[in-house]
Amino acid sequence: MHSFRVRLILALIASVILVSVASTYFDVLAHRHILREDLERRTAWMSRSIEPDVGNAFAMEDPAAFPGLTELLKSGTGALALALYDRRGDLLAASGPPEVFGALARNRVVEKALAKGAEIDAFGHVNQWQWLEEVSPIHNGNQLEGAMAIVVDASYIRSEGIALWRRSFWRIVALVILIVGITVGMVRWFLLRPMRRLAERLRKLRTGHEEKSEDPVGPELGLFSPLAREVETMAESLKAARAAAAAEARLREAGERLWTAERLAVHMQNHSGSSRIFVVSNRQPYMHVRRGREIVCVVPPSGLVTALEPVLRACDGV
Repeated sequence: MHSFRVRLILALIASVILVSVASTYFDVLAHRHILREDLERRTAWMSRSIEPDVGNAFAMEDPAAFPGLTELLKSGTGALALALYDRRGDLLAASGPPEVFGALARNRVVEKALAKGAEIDAFGHVNQWQWLEEVSPIHNGNQLEGAMAIVVDASYIRSEGIALWRRSFWRIVALVILIVGITVGMVRWFLLRPMRRLAERLRKLRTGHEEKSEDPVGPELGLFSPLAREVETMAESLKAARAAAAAEARLREAGERLWTAERLAVHMQNHSGSSRIFVVSNRQPYMHVRRGREIVCVVPPSGLVTALEPVLRACDGV
C-alpha cells in the first residue's frame, strides 16, 4: 500500500507539473504577443508624431542641426535611440547606445525601408539591450529625402515573461502541496481505514475471537462493500465449520487418543474454563529482522518453541 501511495502521488505531481508548465508556456506566449503589439502601436504613434519635425529638418538641408534634433527628439519621446539617415542609408546623426546602431547596420533595416519606401519595424537585441526598431522613410513630396530610425526599449517584455514564470512556479508548488495532502488524506480515509477494518475482522475470524455482539462490516466501506459482503458470507461459513469441529471434538474427547487442534482447544477450555495459558521463557519465541525495507518474522531453532507453539496456537495461549 505504501508503494501504491507513492506511485499515485508521483503520478499526480507529474501530471500537475506537466499541465501547469504547458499552460504557463502558452500564457507567456500570449502575454508577450499582446505586449509586442502594444509596443508596436506606441512606437508607430511616436514615429508619426515626430516625423514632421524630421521632415522640416531635411527640408532646411542643415546637417549641423541634425545632432541636436536627434538628442531633443530622443529625450522628448523617451526612446532608447534615434538616428537619421540620408537617401543612400548613410548615418547623418544618432543619439543613443552605439551597440544599437551597430545592430541596425548589421540587420540592414534602414536599407530595406529605403528600398521599399515604407515603414519597417523589427525586434532586435544585443548584449543587455532589447528593443523594437522602426524605420520610416522621409519624403519631401514625392522625393525621398532620407530615413528616421527610432528605437524603443523592449526589455520589459522579457522581464514580464520571467515574472509570469516565477508566479507560475509558486502556483505549481501550492497545487502540488494541496494535491499531495488531499491524496494522502483520501487514501488514508477511503482505502487504508476500510482495509484495516477488513483485515482486523479476518484476523478475528481466523483466530476465533470475534465477539458475538460485533456489528458486521457496514456499507460505509464504499468501494469495498462487495468484498465486505463476501467477508460476511465467509464469516458465517467459518463459524459453522468451527462449531461443527468443536462439537465433533467434544464427542471424541472422552475416548479417542488422537489429538487435534480443535480437540486440544476443547480439552483445555473444559479444564481451565475462561483462563488463558501463559508460557514464560528466558528467550522470545520469534525474532524480527530487517531485510531491505521489510521486517521478517523468523522462528529460531528451539525445542521449546517447536513443542509448545502449536499447543499455544490451538489454545489461544501467550
